[in-house]
Amino acid sequence: MQDAVESIAYRDSFGDFNQLVEQVLGTQSNDDFKGFEEKHARLIYRTCLTTQGVQRLYLLKSEYESSGGRKPDIALLDIRGGDTRVRYNYLIELKYLNADATASRIKSKRKEAYDQMQEYLALGEFEHDTRLKGMICVVVKDKIKCFEEVPRQ
Repeated sequence: MQDAVESIAYRDSFGDFNQLVEQVLGTQSNDDFKGFEEKHARLIYRTCLTTQGVQRLYLLKSEYESSGGRKPDIALLDIRGGDTRVRYNYLIELKYLNADATASRIKSKRKEAYDQMQEYLALGEFEHDTRLKGMICVVVKDKIKCFEEVPRQ
């Protein structure tokens, strides 16, 4: 897992990192999940990025305020003059649902995240960044049920 952030930066692969997030979520007790919300899942996601050394390769922004007041949950932006092997920058929109979420509720949250990401990618500050990818992540209790790239329109 040491190179999970390098897998993101150099190989455009979130697999190892998302496994780590699920492992951390899986250590939580049922009591820990009482009142658990999206902001808590976002905090765990950011903390995992930080403990994996994301700051070596990216500027990590939470609730990154972009033009029009829109706020992607997480932005990973390359450090200017940093490692030239970093392939992409990322915006990540994260949604969280409790364990009792139905398939239709999961599908609805996925669509909500997808639509939001398309709006972010169309914003003036991002629309011409060819190295920027939009990703969506839907977490249900302690499992990532959906993690996918949103193509630009």
